[in-house]
Amino acid sequence: MSILNLGFQSLGLMREKKEHYEKQLDSANSLGEIRKLAEKYPTVEEEVLDSVEPVRILLSNVITRLKWKDKNLKVFNPATEDPEPLNCDKYKSFDQLYGKPTSEKYRPSLVGKPSSEHGLPFSPSSQYAKNVEMVVLCSDCDKPRVLYSNR
Repeated sequence: MSILNLGFQSLGLMREKKEHYEKQLDSANSLGEIRKLAEKYPTVEEEVLDSVEPVRILLSNVITRLKWKDKNLKVFNPATEDPEPLNCDKYKSFDQLYGKPTSEKYRPSLVGKPSSEHGLPFSPSSQYAKNVEMVVLCSDCDKPRVLYSNR
């Protein structure tokens, strides 16, 4: 964090103001209200992004010059507004599934693990197998635990 603080120390944030849109934005007190304005007036979103763009470029220039452990910091492009997931056939909507019974069929902890030829749920190597004194079941989680000792 101190690296970022040093980088931002010489930076004053500013944005370009356009009077027509500033009057509309003066009534908005939160990001949610700005989003509602953007839905009502589609050009507001573009104007807000255009006014913040020089600040974003300046910030990315400052951050890319900073180093952490002899490596330059990286700046990534912002997330897009593409809908997620991209493959809509794979997922059902909430309305289709709400109130329907569910099953535990694909719950990872219930999916059976393939059994091995040695009968143990783990794969002992020959080095450890010769030092195994006994296998006990844990009383808390019912998993096998191995006690090692040199004979």
